[in-house]
Amino acid sequence: AQLESLAQEIGVDVDDMKAEVIHALASLGSQMSVVDENVREMKANVEAVHQAVVMMQKAASAPDLSSLRLTSHPVLDRSQVLGKGAFGKVFKGVYNHIDVAVKEVHVGAAQEKEFLREVAMHHKVGNLPGVVRIFGANLTAQPQYIVLELAAGTLHDALHKNSPDMDRSLPSKLSILAQV
Repeated sequence: AQLESLAQEIGVDVDDMKAEVIHALASLGSQMSVVDENVREMKANVEAVHQAVVMMQKAASAPDLSSLRLTSHPVLDRSQVLGKGAFGKVFKGVYNHIDVAVKEVHVGAAQEKEFLREVAMHHKVGNLPGVVRIFGANLTAQPQYIVLELAAGTLHDALHKNSPDMDRSLPSKLSILAQV
């Protein structure tokens, strides 16, 4: 009844008015489908951009360790264990005709980030005095390992045994303590 009175007020046939409303609703429906599809595409694009940003952040925070690739495999003397810890053992070895220490680690996915951080830190500070030099690392295959300069002794030996070239003054001891 309201539709008929409205049609009479504006001077239009009720059937024509119904057809016009149905056509407008159909047009709105197809426009809504296009908008829905555009929104889905935008969401997918936003997700792709987000993933790219996350990957770029990881790449920026992950140090470039490609320069630490080894040119050959070290030869390990598994009978000479220099030390061991929670993640693995340190063996005496030979790399490019140089006596070295090879820290062999067995890390799972949870510890890999910590191991890579250790390798990166060694890479950054390896040229400082009193820090053993890093020759390279195997970071791809298990077991992963780091090839390090073979130290002349342990920190314990240097602090507690009589070494003629060891400075045992308080400033020297404090300097050593600060480096540990």
